Amino acid sequence: GYTIRAVAIEDGHTNSGVSDFEYVIDRRDRTAYVSEEILPGVRMIRDSDNDKMFLIQGTTKAVLIDSGEGRGALKAYLSKFTGGLPLEVIFTHNHGDHIGQADQFVRTSDELIGAPDRAGLVRFLKGRGIPDAVIAEHVKTAQDGERVAIGGRSLVLYAAPGHTPGSMVIFDLKTGNLFSGDAFGSNSPTIPDALWMQFDHQPLDLYWSMIKRVRAELGPNVKEMMTGHNDRPLTGPAYMDNLESALRQLMGKGNAALVPSYRPLGMKQIQVGDRFHDPNWVAINVSLDHYLPAPVDQIDGLVWLDVAGAKLTPEFSPDIKDYTATLPRAAANFKSLKVTADPTSSRSTLTIDGEAAAVGTPLTLTPAPGKITVSVKSPDGTQTAAYTVTISQP
Repeated sequence: GYTIRAVAIEDGHTNSGVSDFEYVIDRRDRTAYVSEEILPGVRMIRDSDNDKMFLIQGTTKAVLIDSGEGRGALKAYLSKFTGGLPLEVIFTHNHGDHIGQADQFVRTSDELIGAPDRAGLVRFLKGRGIPDAVIAEHVKTAQDGERVAIGGRSLVLYAAPGHTPGSMVIFDLKTGNLFSGDAFGSNSPTIPDALWMQFDHQPLDLYWSMIKRVRAELGPNVKEMMTGHNDRPLTGPAYMDNLESALRQLMGKGNAALVPSYRPLGMKQIQVGDRFHDPNWVAINVSLDHYLPAPVDQIDGLVWLDVAGAKLTPEFSPDIKDYTATLPRAAANFKSLKVTADPTSSRSTLTIDGEAAAVGTPLTLTPAPGKITVSVKSPDGTQTAAYTVTISQP
């Protein structure tokens, strides 16, 4: 281990106290892998760059989530832990540190990846000499909401675009474990690391809306969260609350919420929590050119809209303004509706059918209208967005 002692010094200011930083230098050969069972039925494998892969054991099948970018015999290494069961591979996204050993598995295993990221995986496999016929047979496009049964447990795949267009997260229904790749998490304090959202060409209100959709799907069921770069599981709800808090500050304060990024240098980021003491801290790297959907005082949209008990069509997105809410047949005699709307900026003014509404708090409309109008006025009052929802009765 190594200890580094540091003091902050600046002309005209009193020197800071001495801070101690303890480091363990953990170096492995490029061909080496280490692993441990971090949760029942979940083995975390690390390559020489400390990229994380996860082997999930079922009774009829084993699933590998991501494959790192080591140079060893990963498939042979994993065979010690699969008990002879067939292996399926799911990639959270197509970056090299997550698909770097895909060529070892594709001849004998199906490989699933989000549709927008498939082309990147195919290019990688072709570069490793995998024939087109093998790729066509075994590289599958994963669908949002798709389930993978592995015997005794079932994994559900959710689209989580942002870090890459095809990023996905994988949820274990039985245990409450969420495997997020780099879509959420990736905030190791020792590199130090952060969510790399600076390459997303969309404003981050779309990313925030996706987070709300995934959380609405999962409800309170997420317990442990495994990421592509954290050394230990995160506490799912605590981390996701911090992540939403970071995005709320970004949309409300804009550049005033940003601090310099530790990695890479020259970037800006938002931080929530103490990265040295809180494992669920959050940092998000952003691109100054397009992380906001509009100038910070002119943001007038929503990141979430919900009519309790109804299904919105199309699926909610901040840039879609007109919806149909289909109520279940059992609600034929409904008398009221509960509507929840979250503005992109916490400084916006929100009204639902003309009534003032609180952020994220359901507003009950009685009697139930046939059409709902949600209005969002920007902080400076110059912009107004209107979302309409037509109620479809059974």
